Amino acid sequence: AFSSNIWIAIGASILIIPPILTLVRHVHTRIPFSTLLLKHYQQIFGVYCQEPLAHFPDETTLRIVYVSMFLTALLVYNMYAASLISILAVYVTYVPYTTLEEFADDGTKKFAVLKGSSTYRMLK
Repeated sequence: AFSSNIWIAIGASILIIPPILTLVRHVHTRIPFSTLLLKHYQQIFGVYCQEPLAHFPDETTLRIVYVSMFLTALLVYNMYAASLISILAVYVTYVPYTTLEEFADDGTKKFAVLKGSSTYRMLK
């Protein structure tokens, strides 16, 4: 439902933001870098899957990043839902011929009407 550029941007944000969060958090705590990185990847992926955080961070910088991620994920979710609904709601029909002459000139199909009917008299 989205173009490939939007999917690339979503994937890039899921890949780039957790290391940034980990660097900011690693400065304030002495938790091992790899543990924090894995935790932040799980949390950011959870944000995009509309999952709540178990513990909202205390640091202001992390709060700003998380709130912006929540809002971005909410916006992406709503845009995707609207795009999907519009694709499902709009019925597009494909008509191979626009006129009766095109149909007759094509010759791949036959047109059958009852002899003596009003359609037969109209086309005669």
